[in-house]
Amino acid sequence: MPRAHRRAHGRSHRTAHRIRRKREPRSQLHGDLLGPGRKAARRRGRAARHRGRRRRAGSAGRGTGPHVHRHRHGHHEPADDDLRDHRHRRTGAGAEHRMACQRAARTLQTPRAGGGAPPADHGRRRQEAPFRAAVQEAPRQTVRKAGMTMFKGYSNETFEFFMAISFNNNADFFHANHDWYVRAVRGPSLDLAGALSGVIEEIDDALERKPDRVVSRINRDIRFSNDKSPYRDYIWLSFHRPGEERSTHQEFYFDISADGAGYGMGMYMRNKPKMNAMRRAIRKNPDAVWPLIKRPLNRFELYGDAYKRMSIPDEVPKKLRAYYPLKNIGFYRRISDTDLLMSPALVDEIARDYRLLAPFYRWFDALTPIEDA
Repeated sequence: MPRAHRRAHGRSHRTAHRIRRKREPRSQLHGDLLGPGRKAARRRGRAARHRGRRRRAGSAGRGTGPHVHRHRHGHHEPADDDLRDHRHRRTGAGAEHRMACQRAARTLQTPRAGGGAPPADHGRRRQEAPFRAAVQEAPRQTVRKAGMTMFKGYSNETFEFFMAISFNNNADFFHANHDWYVRAVRGPSLDLAGALSGVIEEIDDALERKPDRVVSRINRDIRFSNDKSPYRDYIWLSFHRPGEERSTHQEFYFDISADGAGYGMGMYMRNKPKMNAMRRAIRKNPDAVWPLIKRPLNRFELYGDAYKRMSIPDEVPKKLRAYYPLKNIGFYRRISDTDLLMSPALVDEIARDYRLLAPFYRWFDALTPIEDA
């Protein structure tokens, strides 16, 4: 053991480090204790602390801010080095807005005529005015809330966009026509979701009603798909309970594409425990189940995949035998009237039919799942 370490044996690391610095050259000390990689990190840390001390010293003067240096001529200017040093670290929410305020402050600051010291509140007034100007000039983003929108209908541009994206399904085309997508597809869909939020709350207030969460994204998840097209050529609205899997639970939905649109309620994948409960209800009380299914059939088509080898008990009435072996169940209505899609009357049409589906939705939702039939 070296003599310096024997002398510092039992003391703290800092004490040993101080004793060794007295007896060994600086280069040898840092090379032995830190190594080349940690030595560079140490230098960067010292430089960062030095910059912090400079900023704190600059802000201690009267009328100066954290990024403003005082000059002998009596006026303040933002330090370019400080702005550049902070720009790469300001990546949180509102970073671009803060940088715009800094640029506005640097543009609007002018030297005081005749020099001299600025008034006591000079720095505060000069920083507040550019901030207010930047806030007024910043574009305001419209946030759509449930029940606060007016749906005016889709347009021919909507169907033209879906057709165009199906033939030009790539990022270059989408980014070049993003405004088209927002204007013709995303915007009207958000408005429709907000307009339908009232009837959805009336049916089940536990369903998701925030337009931004109801309207689907146009981006596809292509990680495990053979089709690597990055975008969908359709979009949908889904009013479902947050936290539940959409595919195996009931939802109210609407979809639109270049071929048209449709809406309905149900689930499109198998939910065996719930369907077992429905089969038991059909066996026990078929007269109560049949009106719930029959009423929507006046305007909707009933869909669902069926088990091919499931035996149907004799007590099941003939009118319900087709629905007994279903793996999933749902109701769907196709909209063939293009003029309706381009009209605000679409909201009333969908709301009326959602209310028609509400009794079946509530009955099915109240069923207790059964794992084994």
